[in-house]
Amino acid sequence: MLLYMGGEFAHGIPKAIRVGGDANSLSVWHFPVIWLIASILSYCVIYAVGIIRSGKVNKRPIPFGISVVIGLLIALYWLAPMLTGLYDGLANPVATSEKTGSPTISESAVPRARADSAQPAKPAKPAPVTIHEQKDGFRPTDVRIKRGATVRFVAAGGVSMQVTSDYADFNQGVSGDEYSFTFTTAGIYKYHDTRTTSHQGTITVTD
Repeated sequence: MLLYMGGEFAHGIPKAIRVGGDANSLSVWHFPVIWLIASILSYCVIYAVGIIRSGKVNKRPIPFGISVVIGLLIALYWLAPMLTGLYDGLANPVATSEKTGSPTISESAVPRARADSAQPAKPAKPAPVTIHEQKDGFRPTDVRIKRGATVRFVAAGGVSMQVTSDYADFNQGVSGDEYSFTFTTAGIYKYHDTRTTSHQGTITVTD
């Protein structure tokens, strides 16, 4: 009966008070039993220490052994549930939900996970396009590209060019054998070579 009532202590912190008690409740006998077992443990410890200090271990081996064994049994009876709980906590660090048993996600991790998933993927940069100016004009003459693409003009060997358009930012400005421009605004851009006005072309930029 004493062991049964004392066993309630091993169940941890109870949630209610009942006469009989169970794994989730506290018996009215709970604290008196704890005091009784604690008193027995204290008496065994004090008695064993007293025999050791008086040097009478050889004269009273049986009482000494009984007090040590009883003290160790009571101590282990109390420590076993606590050591088991400590081991479970170290072996299973991931918190689980009390009702479902599923892993509990840290609150600080939720906003970060949502923020990472909400970030849109960066669109790929359009591939550059090269237009060659030959003796008979620009090739290809009509080009269709996506906004953000770069167009590279290359003159034939030994020839200089100066690409000019009604769109001032698109103008080459200074003649040379190579020129590049990135189109950031959708629209239709007509251009020609200032040095050879018959050389003309059109670039259509779409979104």
